[in-house]
Amino acid sequence: MASSRATNNNTARSRGLISDEGGLGLIEVMVGLVLLLIGVLSAFVAFEASQRADGRGERTATVAHRAQSEIERILALPYASVGMESIPTNSGSGNPKDPLNYVVNALPGYEYDWAEPAKQEKFVNGGALAPSSAWTDGNRSGTLYRFVTWVPDPCPKCANSQDYKRLTVVLTTPGTAAPFISSTIATK
Repeated sequence: MASSRATNNNTARSRGLISDEGGLGLIEVMVGLVLLLIGVLSAFVAFEASQRADGRGERTATVAHRAQSEIERILALPYASVGMESIPTNSGSGNPKDPLNYVVNALPGYEYDWAEPAKQEKFVNGGALAPSSAWTDGNRSGTLYRFVTWVPDPCPKCANSQDYKRLTVVLTTPGTAAPFISSTIATK
């Protein structure tokens, strides 16, 4: 019986019914290359997204540090010097990302909460602070805006229109979606 099996296998192989599985075919190589290409492209896309996120994080950290430094510099001034050297005017741009768009000429004052334009406060004038200046840290640059406004005390019995000063620092950088805003209250 052993010899009849060998004969049958040789006959079947010669007729092409049993194929030789000794190597890879062209289709298998192509499928492998396509899968490898998909894996490499996926890794590249993930790396690129990570780089963009790192860039945004670096920008946020840089401007936050610069804004905090400016607020600390202002707070180190004598209280009487904490005010606007000159009163800025509304830019009239209508651009919601323009800090000067929130200047109220009639008051004159500033809408310190951009989400709620009704929250307006009068400027503190006669101080030593320029409304704006250029800033840079070597890698990034832009414009730094300073706004100082009067904040009344929320206590009805002790309320006065000139109780505290709100310091609002806005940093813009070219090509970014939104400016960075930092604010604090200064007291005597």
